[in-house]
Amino acid sequence: MEQKFDKKRIIKIIVSVGLFAVVSWLMMSGRLEGFDHAVQNFFFSFRRDWLTTILVPFSYSGNWPLPTVICAILLAIPKTRTTFGVPMSVTCLSCVGIYQALKYSFQRPRPDVSVHLLVQNGYSFPSGHSLTSLVAWTMLILLFAYYYKHQGASLPIYKKHPQPAQAYIRNNGKRKLVNTLLIIYIVLMGLSRIYVGVHWPSDVFGSWILGLAVIEIMQAIFM
Repeated sequence: MEQKFDKKRIIKIIVSVGLFAVVSWLMMSGRLEGFDHAVQNFFFSFRRDWLTTILVPFSYSGNWPLPTVICAILLAIPKTRTTFGVPMSVTCLSCVGIYQALKYSFQRPRPDVSVHLLVQNGYSFPSGHSLTSLVAWTMLILLFAYYYKHQGASLPIYKKHPQPAQAYIRNNGKRKLVNTLLIIYIVLMGLSRIYVGVHWPSDVFGSWILGLAVIEIMQAIFM
């Protein structure tokens, strides 16, 4: 485990956490108020009925039921239980624990309810949808890449009890297509939270910054 947290990875984690701490301080001190309102108004300027019809349900897709169902299915299927189910479940649960602890620590109010396009309760900073989407689906991309590179070999975390070779996306073109769709989903999820008015822009950007550290940690644990 110590070898996985090499100097390069540790630096990435420290930089990510450090930048998140800076964003948190700027947010708490009120120095991001002008930035948040300017970016928020920019996104609101794109509000159209047809776009709202698309982005409201899309934003709802980041709620807990979707990742919970996906993880449950992956855990229920024997062939995906250890290869995808365990890594994805641990990753999602870790994200929930992290952002819930931070939300109650900062207790930042959400934007005024008058700008909300959907019902959303709780505190604002950081954005749980943005953090979980970034980390969980990036983890899935990394798992796809690992199995493609190692031809379905088991993850290093199972080295004491290696698993049989697993099914994976063998066609690199298809893998890249899936990765692209996941990246688009990650970006749109964060931006949609600003568009629907339930998060300040700094909530989303702060979550993405912190998410880079969480990804590094999850990758080190499982790969």
